Amino acid sequence: MELRYQCNLADYQEALLSRDPKPVEKKILYSLIGCVFAVLSMATMANLGVRQGMAAVVLIVIFLLFWLVWQPVCQFLLRRDFEKNPNFSMEQVVSVDDDGLHFTSEIDRSDVKWHAYSRSRETKNLLLLFQGPRLFQVFPKRAFSDKQLDEFRSLLNMKITGGR
Repeated sequence: MELRYQCNLADYQEALLSRDPKPVEKKILYSLIGCVFAVLSMATMANLGVRQGMAAVVLIVIFLLFWLVWQPVCQFLLRRDFEKNPNFSMEQVVSVDDDGLHFTSEIDRSDVKWHAYSRSRETKNLLLLFQGPRLFQVFPKRAFSDKQLDEFRSLLNMKITGGR
């Protein structure tokens, strides 16, 4: 099978955000840190003479400002990082067979055997093949026909031991 595709900013964002979902332990830890921050902030403001009700209002305003600013800042940083990696958005031609994947682009030609991949992951719009925790290749699902996508999934299940 042969694929021809070009990744875009949305692919870059989805790939980065879906590399590894945060384990429940990390989510709990971040929540606890947020609660401790809130309690310490209110205690500090109370010690400085701010009434308890006013301290809560100030803390809520700070959290709202942080929440409003966080998303645009993340989008800006992702776009800037995407623009610093122009090879990611270069057109790729990939031939897939039982031996592995054979990549060709304007600047590169490479062959990767199946056993180089430790695991795969499927997202809403992408298939990711991992060669390590932070080293992965992105395949947009839009590059596949329905038949090719089913065939590629079957190959992933047979060839990659880490599974999805």
